[in-house]
Amino acid sequence: GIVLIEDCAHMHGARWRDKGVGSWGRFGSFSFQSSKLMTAGEGGIVLTSDDNLEKRLQSMAWIIPVTQKAAGQVPLSVDSSNTETILKGLELYDYARSTPMLNSVSLERLDVVEVAASRKLPVIVMASGQKGMPHSIEERLENLDEMVGLCRKSGMPDRHLYIDVLIYPKSAGAKEGLDGLLAMEEVLKKFGEEVHIAGGHSNFSFGMPLRHLINAVWLD
Repeated sequence: GIVLIEDCAHMHGARWRDKGVGSWGRFGSFSFQSSKLMTAGEGGIVLTSDDNLEKRLQSMAWIIPVTQKAAGQVPLSVDSSNTETILKGLELYDYARSTPMLNSVSLERLDVVEVAASRKLPVIVMASGQKGMPHSIEERLENLDEMVGLCRKSGMPDRHLYIDVLIYPKSAGAKEGLDGLLAMEEVLKKFGEEVHIAGGHSNFSFGMPLRHLINAVWLD
């Protein structure tokens, strides 16, 4: 079904049909910003009855300030497969230090397009399709054509688009590595020089045994 997210910014303590505001949806978000009815200067609170979501939100609430403190003015990429968790990360982000990037939008994650567009944030645009990963130049370009079109339609400038064509190692197939590189060339031809090319380190382990172990060693 449709996930209900309640924006309860000004409604602290309110009720409707004898049920508290913020308890109707999957989660409710209250603001404590200085112009709200209840204020702490800045910040807010998220209510949820979903235990898994609560753990994700708590993790993001911890990692954003810790990582920003370590990174200084280096921008962070706010990354999660869960849109609510991304929103929590953006809520806690200190924009005075830097502007975050969102990771990522794709045909499987269309709701993040509006999140990025409404906040005027740069975003990684994935070449993945609705049903999985592409395995040819043509598949990559077909998926990206739709995604870049949606981003542009939402008002996002090309300079905010960081396109990940999804490069796989030769272990995933004899042509995979070359196809990824050629896809980069075609992306710049098709979408122009203002878009950027990006990529994920974890893709280099695609198709390998014990992929999680390789990723951990690579990132360390």
